[in-house]
Parts: sequence; C-alpha cells; structure tokens
Amino acid sequence: MSGAGVGSGPALTRPGAIALIDQSTLAVACAMPETIILSVALPSGDRAILADARRGAGPIPGAVFDLEVNPQGGALVLSDPATPAIIGLDPASGDRFTLLTGAWGNGPKPRRPQGIAAAANALFVAERAKGDVYRVDIQTADRTLVSKGADGAPALDARAVALRGDATAYIAGRGSRNIVAVTLATGARRVVSGGSIGAGPALRAPAALFCDANDTLLVADGDAVIRVYEKESGRRETVAQGAFGDLTAVARAGDEILVAAPGGIIARAAASGQLVQIAALPAAEGPATCIVPSDGGALVLTARAVFVLDAATGTLRMASGGAKGVGPALAGGAGIARDGAGRLFAIDAVRAAVFQIQEATGDRVLRSR
Repeated sequence: MSGAGVGSGPALTRPGAIALIDQSTLAVACAMPETIILSVALPSGDRAILADARRGAGPIPGAVFDLEVNPQGGALVLSDPATPAIIGLDPASGDRFTLLTGAWGNGPKPRRPQGIAAAANALFVAERAKGDVYRVDIQTADRTLVSKGADGAPALDARAVALRGDATAYIAGRGSRNIVAVTLATGARRVVSGGSIGAGPALRAPAALFCDANDTLLVADGDAVIRVYEKESGRRETVAQGAFGDLTAVARAGDEILVAAPGGIIARAAASGQLVQIAALPAAEGPATCIVPSDGGALVLTARAVFVLDAATGTLRMASGGAKGVGPALAGGAGIARDGAGRLFAIDAVRAAVFQIQEATGDRVLRSR
C-alpha cells in the first residue's frame, strides 16, 4: 500500500500507531528518531508530513502509543505515555494542543484497564494482563492495588469485572478460561469456576459477566450465556445461545437477559433459550463493550460512545459521545458502572483513564488517570 517502493514522499521509518482520517487518507505515527506524523494517500501510497518539529506549533509528543480521529471535531488524538499526555492534532495545519496532561490521582496505575465496577464510595478497575484489581477513590482519584493476579488465581486476558455488594469482585479471564473472585478487604483470590472447578459446559472464552440473583453469575462465553452457581461449587449451565458470534457483553435489565455481539447487535434471551436480536448500533460504532441496567432499560457502551437502550422497543439513543456532550472523547470504552450515588463512570482502555459521564448533558469529565 505504501513504503518499500510504493508511493512517494518521506519514508515510513519505524511506523507505529495508525488512524483512518477519511476514506482516502491514513495518518501514521513514525519514530525517525523524533516523532513525525505522516499522511498516506489512498490508493497511491504517497506520503506527506502532517506534523513534526518543523510543521505546526504546540507540544511535540515524545512517543505515540495510540493515534485516532476525534469523532467530536475531526482532529487527530495522540496518546503520549512518556509525558503522559493526550495531544490533539489539526491535520490541516499540523498544530498540536494538549487535551489531557499529567496524572489525576496518586498511586499505582493499571497499564491496560479493561473493566470497571462501582461500590458505594470507590471504583474497582481490572487490569487486562493478569486481572490485577485496583481501587480508585471517587473523591480523591487516588489508586490502590487491591489484588495481584501473580499472587495466585490469575485471570489471564481479563475482560470484565463485576461487584457483589462492597465485598467481592469477580473477574472474567478470557485467556485462563475462568472466573476469579477477589475478596476486596484482603485481596485474596480464588477460582470460582473454570478448568477443573465446576461441572457443566466448559468455559471457552469468557468475555463479560454480570452478578445475578441468588449468588449466580451470568457469563458471556463465546456465542452463549452461561450461568455460574457459586454456591454449587462453580456449576455451570447454558441459559441462552445464538448464531451471532462471540458475545462481548451481558447483563440483566429487569426480567430480560441482554447481550451484545459483533456487528453492533443487541439481543435478548427468549424463553426458548435462543438469542433474538432486538437492536443494532450504528455501523461506525462497532460492537458494544459493556451493558449495564438502567431505569428499566440499559446503558450500552461502545469504544467511543454511550447509548440508552429501551429494551421493550429496541430503540437506541446516544447519551454521550460524538456530538453529544463536551469533554475528552472516549477512545477505548471498556467498561461502565454506576456508583451508590447514581453517578456514571466509564473506563477508557486507550487513555488508561476513568471518566465521569453526566447523563443529562452527555458531558465527560476526567476523574482518574
């Protein structure tokens, strides 16, 4: 497509992050050895400098971990972990401007946060690699490492975390094919279900979970919803299944079990156990990453937006993201939770940040990073 004799212009030296500006232009971050952002024309592969130390004004990122188009303004957004900072870039002028900088809150940081759950006065975040659990104080934004996966019962490639009350967190380990319980007061960990623990259908790739009634868990596992009975030695049974591919989210909203699937599909579990589609997200949003019950319906999170779902009618309304609300744009929404005071929080895996979302306006406020 571009490079190694294809296309003209500056060479692609140590290319890293990439983003599609529009249907005919890519943006590529390169280290040459200083950071430079190139545009790549499609289909010719021709390259030009969008921004570097000589083109455009403003802060120069020391490194670029992620590069994307800001859906709110058409600008590019660069994540610089060395500063740390989130930097906006105007492709037309090359000018750069700081969106976020420094750290919000003190304490250890999860490198790749993947899920979030809320207790009365704190948020709990799961880190993806081994399912480490961090506590984020809602008032101060300070972070504390509660439990390390390396200390026992890791949840490898953790994809979600859920709380039962203020005492126990549950983590879905996609890589380790298990569900791990963490006692929040002590950090002690144990495998609730998976592997040799618990009878029933084997967990294949648990990607999401929800704390349901009677000490049971709903787990999105491949194309099925599995119920885990914690008080019955982790016994598992399939409660719903469909032909939508690997499910990405699960929750109970009222009497309905709701799931998300590839293609932006939202489905419900029918009495027969079949998953039936009830809604579809806009194509540009991709699949939902999390569903939480809300006011008789549900909130649906994607990488860049939050939607309100009316489960009875299957209608979706954007609550935050795109042109709805002001504040830092979500780039990698990976979990959403509501605390005891009714406040809504989202974890952004790309920004490694916690945002509070004002439901009335859609505004987003950084709370911890």
